[in-house]
Amino acid sequence: MPPRSKDISRAAGTLDIGRDRIATILQTIRRGWSRVRTEPEVRAGTPEVALNVCLRSGMTRVVGPRMLVSMGTETLSPESVGVPDGRVDIAIFFPAILEARHDHDPHAIIECKRVAGTDSEQCREYVIEGIDRFASGKYGSRHAVGFMAGYLESGTAGLAAQGINRYLDGQQRSAEHLGPAVALHADWARSSRHPRGKSTAPLELHHAFLAFA
Repeated sequence: MPPRSKDISRAAGTLDIGRDRIATILQTIRRGWSRVRTEPEVRAGTPEVALNVCLRSGMTRVVGPRMLVSMGTETLSPESVGVPDGRVDIAIFFPAILEARHDHDPHAIIECKRVAGTDSEQCREYVIEGIDRFASGKYGSRHAVGFMAGYLESGTAGLAAQGINRYLDGQQRSAEHLGPAVALHADWARSSRHPRGKSTAPLELHHAFLAFA
């Protein structure tokens, strides 16, 4: 059989899922968390991997038929990479995008981190092990947007955003501050923009901060 053409085997160009889907993903994260946040294992100090399993379980209970939620999916971002370049925490697939673009990689990626605004090390890790994985292209290099879920070890979403912004200030990255969410109005959500190189448009990240019961 002749090899499949690149336009079928690998979708080309930037994937922009649009504002409506951004809001849907954020709301699904929030609603899914609400389903599981009172379970005994969902508490401050629980390892991120276990929390991710719980969050994904909650999301699958509330998600509609137009979106699929997957756990622990490996990604192959640029076509030139021969091996997976990252294993994401939670991956989102949209059947409509799969049908239209024949794109079998995740259509949106959620990276999850524990965070507290008063914990400078957690704020640092939120940036270098979360935000920067997207900005560097390790995750979702073809995506126009990415998502993060912050498990609030203490404090509020506002305090967490302040702590993360303080770390960014210390790295001379004030332009990358977390600010008000652009896809919906919610005190638990934030948005930010991050450079990804001269030839690539800035990345837009959307953050959902999740409090324990």
